[in-house]
Amino acid sequence: MVLLRSILDNDFYKFTMQQCVLKLFPRAKARYTFINRGTHSFPQGFAEELRHSVDAMSSLKLSKEEKLWLYKTCPYLDPVYLDFLDGYCYDPLEVKITQKGDKLEVFVEGLWYRTILWEVPLLCLISESFFAMQPMQRQNDERVIEKTKNKIEAYGNLGVTVAEFGTRRRHSFNVHQLVVAALKKYGKTFVGTSNVHLAMVNEIRPIGTHAHEWFMFHAAKYGFKMANTMALEHWVDVYRGDLGIALSDTFTTNEFYEVFDKKFTKLFDGVRQDSGDPIEFANKTMRTIKAWELTHFLKQ
Repeated sequence: MVLLRSILDNDFYKFTMQQCVLKLFPRAKARYTFINRGTHSFPQGFAEELRHSVDAMSSLKLSKEEKLWLYKTCPYLDPVYLDFLDGYCYDPLEVKITQKGDKLEVFVEGLWYRTILWEVPLLCLISESFFAMQPMQRQNDERVIEKTKNKIEAYGNLGVTVAEFGTRRRHSFNVHQLVVAALKKYGKTFVGTSNVHLAMVNEIRPIGTHAHEWFMFHAAKYGFKMANTMALEHWVDVYRGDLGIALSDTFTTNEFYEVFDKKFTKLFDGVRQDSGDPIEFANKTMRTIKAWELTHFLKQ
């Protein structure tokens, strides 16, 4: 059985979004369904193993040390939210797990402010449990560190900054920790990790703002035409300039840039690409900003 070590063993944007949901949409409900993108075949008894791991998550609690670290490291997470997180417990009854042959089904439903934290740990547990139940050997620790070192040094030589976002697909917590520690040790352009627990353990910056589900919820509530605008507006309402990297491609990047006007370019520090060609995305972003600057110039 795979066990998580901390309630903070999760992606940072889950906590930043949870604070927003608590403030703005405390009665909203959500549903999540596991999609097996790789069409993996799960071994007999996998659902039972996963069920044990999920049930064990009910004992995870925010420690005093973790709360203090969040308070000092993330000043945009207000004391009211940290008090809420201090009292939060996972409820395994929100998660339904079934297996038919080698097909796995996982379904989560409940109040959004509660269920929002399930996604990443569930994917993480599915990945770790899958590898734990397979008769395969991973590369040894020294090889993991060596490969990580070579990659981050190559990026550093190019001047490319790197943030680590591997929690949901990791082989195991031990490998994940090896990689993050090596990135910190050898990466002059390494800027942090999305995993909050590993950020605290390794004394590095937690990275993240919001995910696609933030925009998807706004589409369900306000309609697709208003989704990007309302999602951006509500994010600014809560964070007032902090966490200013906007996700751009939930309903295609072209649609996003239809509403990402001069107001939003001043309120957000940047945008994040999650799909498509990075060069094309960068050029499109620069063209959008220049277009708004030109419009302002012509109006003058």
